[in-house]
Amino acid sequence: MWSKKIVNDEAATLDTIGEAFALAQAVEWAVDIAGTSSALLLTLLAAHGAKPV
Repeated sequence: MWSKKIVNDEAATLDTIGEAFALAQAVEWAVDIAGTSSALLLTLLAAHGAKPV
């Protein structure tokens, strides 16, 4: 398990997505935020083929 708090910014989110993929052979995403505040993260994860659980 890995957790990291980041600002709601596209560049920071993309950097963190890349960092997570670099750290592990398999990555599963869990998003514990509902509503519009998670929209950027969910959009970027989908664009990279990731499917949050």
